Amino acid sequence: MRSLMLGFPRTFFSSVSTLALVGCLALSTGCHRYRIPDPKGPPQPKVKLGKADSNGSGMSEAVSSLKTDKKSYDKQGLLKQKKYERRKLTRKVGQRKIFGIVF
Repeated sequence: MRSLMLGFPRTFFSSVSTLALVGCLALSTGCHRYRIPDPKGPPQPKVKLGKADSNGSGMSEAVSSLKTDKKSYDKQGLLKQKKYERRKLTRKVGQRKIFGIVF
């Protein structure tokens, strides 16, 4: 009986320390900073300034030369995508969750 009692504290404390270590690691991975997106936003097209008005006011109008893509639809009425957009891997934005643990 004494040999059982001597082995108990050693296995008990090793499992508690292991459990505490795993708990600390689990808590530390869930408390990371969230990456704030770029405050400038998505890139905007450059605006070309036109020539001065012919009436002599000296004011020039902002002329934006934006070329819009022609939208094409397939037989089901869905918008077609270009080949490189279909092949491109989409990157996951945000936190990942594996086995209920948020990384």
